[in-house]
Amino acid sequence: MEYLEAENSKLKKDLISAMGEANAMKEKLKVMGDDLRAECQLLVEKDEQLVAAKEKIKTIVAKAVEAFQQTDEHNTMLFSWYFKGFELLRRYLIKHPVGVDMENLDLEEVDREMTADEVSQPTALEGDAPETSPVPLTTNETAPDA
Repeated sequence: MEYLEAENSKLKKDLISAMGEANAMKEKLKVMGDDLRAECQLLVEKDEQLVAAKEKIKTIVAKAVEAFQQTDEHNTMLFSWYFKGFELLRRYLIKHPVGVDMENLDLEEVDREMTADEVSQPTALEGDAPETSPVPLTTNETAPDA
């Protein structure tokens, strides 16, 4: 019987020790859970800050682009691209002529024709795409091969 009491006493001590360890682990688990929730809340707040910063950056970029578009540098770039395109078209027309003499082109006459065409065509509403109409051929021009 003493042996059983000693065994019982030992088991009670082990049980008390195990329950103490279990309680300590529960406390650690609770602290870790609280820390994890705090970290999650911080991450959510940081995400919200990043979204707000992204929106501010979009606004700043839009303002910067608009400001750049009003500079002489932007106008110079646009003119450069326009000129390069015009030169490419001029070279193509010289290589594949369609009846236009680019060397002796009277730009004043072209400007008068364009002004007359603009007056004769109805104006497009703002936002509408311009209508494409075939360019009338003069008597010395021939239609390009289709």
